[in-house]
Amino acid sequence: MKWVSLSTLTYSFERYWGVSLSSIFFFYFAAKVSTESVALFAYYQAILAILSAFALQCLDPLIQRELVSRPEDRADILGGALLLKFVSLVVFLVVISLILIFTNAEQAVLLLIMGTAIVFSSFKFISSTFNVAGKHVHYMVLGVLGSTVAFLYKLLVLHSSDTLTLYATFFVADSFSLCVLYWGGAKFTSNTGFTYNKNFMLHLFREGRFLILSSFVLLASARIDQLVVGTYGNSVMMANYAMAVKCIGFFVLASSAFNLGYAQKLNKNTEQYRQSVRALLSETFVAGTIMTLLGAVVSAIFLNYVFGDKYPNAYQYALGLSPIIFFSYFLSSTGRILVVEGLTKVAFKRNVYALTLNALLSFWLMKIFGVYGVIVASVLSLAFGSVLFLVIDREARCTFKGLLYDT
Repeated sequence: MKWVSLSTLTYSFERYWGVSLSSIFFFYFAAKVSTESVALFAYYQAILAILSAFALQCLDPLIQRELVSRPEDRADILGGALLLKFVSLVVFLVVISLILIFTNAEQAVLLLIMGTAIVFSSFKFISSTFNVAGKHVHYMVLGVLGSTVAFLYKLLVLHSSDTLTLYATFFVADSFSLCVLYWGGAKFTSNTGFTYNKNFMLHLFREGRFLILSSFVLLASARIDQLVVGTYGNSVMMANYAMAVKCIGFFVLASSAFNLGYAQKLNKNTEQYRQSVRALLSETFVAGTIMTLLGAVVSAIFLNYVFGDKYPNAYQYALGLSPIIFFSYFLSSTGRILVVEGLTKVAFKRNVYALTLNALLSFWLMKIFGVYGVIVASVLSLAFGSVLFLVIDREARCTFKGLLYDT
């Protein structure tokens, strides 16, 4: 139990440290540059965030599971994972090349520079070797160091240059520094030999194909609103919306770490399983409510008083988006329960339905109500995915009914 607690603590600290520095720099960047530049990079980030599914980071927990259960096959596992990552990146290069056809030379350069972050993120799977070896502190220290170095680099460049090309490297700095440090650290602290095993590559793909599909769907769901605003709105709308999303996103992030403490308790083979499910959902409701209110108030005050003149609509957008925090908590907690119940296909289905609903409503309501229509679409689709789908879908409804009510 000691190591479980330590791994959770180090993971959470490393992640929040990186996100905090990234958020601080984003707001400083937004204060220093034009709204047009903020809108441009936010739009490109939305495109590349969806394409980041090609980094196959969703498979990293699966790679870690294999390393734990089959330590004697370590070289085959790492080599097979590396092969699969290479194949995925080749597909990514084809897709990004097709997108570049529809851009001018300057846009193509910016997208290519920013797109290299996906390449570096793909190879961060080597960090799994630290957790498998119980070197959680090593993992945290390297992560904190990488995020800090990237943060200092971005500050230095922002104060010494005003070219968009160098600004584009801001979105690569974190993944590059973390990739270099993780690989360097793994080389000196653990055995990182590779055997390029095609059979394990195919095994990993078969095991994780639904995770890959779900990753694409979830990333698209999280960014479709920004794509719609950037495509059908103007740069002022996009810049204000990006500021609001960044603020609310900081509070949404907590939802993914919130239920980590229940990872050991949600065991179907124990008598306390149903009790743990009920406790998790009760705490999810309380935590989601508190964080939603906190996120709405803090985001609105911060955006209005710090950026009110330059981004006058950002605080209003943040208030409208704040219910997303509450539903994100439920989406995360119910998703964990669905996985424990072996209902990964149900979880994938609900993500597809939520994405479809979000896309259709966003395109339709954007044309009628502008950005506020997109906000309504985002909140409604997440409410559907996190709560309503579990009532409508028969398999999900029966599962949760059995867990929540005594028969």
